[in-house]
Amino acid sequence: MPTSKRLHGRQDAELVGLVFQLTDALQHRFESVAVQHGLTRQQATLLGLLEEPQPMSVLAERLRRVASNITGLVDRLERQGLVTRERSSEDRRVIVISATRDGRDLYARFEKALYSQDLPFAALDSEQRATLLSLLRPLV
Repeated sequence: MPTSKRLHGRQDAELVGLVFQLTDALQHRFESVAVQHGLTRQQATLLGLLEEPQPMSVLAERLRRVASNITGLVDRLERQGLVTRERSSEDRRVIVISATRDGRDLYARFEKALYSQDLPFAALDSEQRATLLSLLRPLV
């Protein structure tokens, strides 16, 4: 029994190490491309969530941030002309954030640049990618 626990522990340690390495590489790539487009990682992420207008509270939840952090982030994007904010017509207490045309265009250019070069997943064939997706979805 101790041998299988030790093996399981080593496998877990290797999994954690590999996931950290992959995450680090992907975050570095994301941040680098964001900077090339005049954005921070958080700004690019927020713009990516604005395919449809979103309440500030939903953005805060999806970004796992407190509302005050989102307010500052939205303030900066609004000053750049990339988002607008308005009160919800259904509930005047709710602030809804929308990407402007410039914001959508910038995010489209960012996304195109982000995926224009091979990601680490390029080493996998279609079947392996599908398997990886099916393994990761329940974990996230």
